[in-house]
Amino acid sequence: MALMIFMAVTGAVTGGISAAHTTCSNEQKTQQAIQATQQFVAQSQKMFTNLQNIGSSELDTLNNLSQESLAACDELQSVHSAYIKQMQKLQIIALFVIVIVFMLLLGKKLKFY
Repeated sequence: MALMIFMAVTGAVTGGISAAHTTCSNEQKTQQAIQATQQFVAQSQKMFTNLQNIGSSELDTLNNLSQESLAACDELQSVHSAYIKQMQKLQIIALFVIVIVFMLLLGKKLKFY
């Protein structure tokens, strides 16, 4: 009977140690999984930050290009306005020249001079 009690106690202790070892092993695996997840999250955050920085620099580049193109459009519009005014002046001069030539030709034909 004492032998049976000893065997039962030994079995219980061995089972308890085995269960404790399994629990410890599961806790280690859980800790490893948590650490791996934390590393993944940290790397993901770094990648996200890098992508934000890249996107921000590209957005700045696009804004700069937009500002430059708007400035070029403004300059082109002012050049175009000056060109239109100059052409209007030339049209008036051309009209006066045509009128004077027509009057000279008409006067020569009618011999007014």
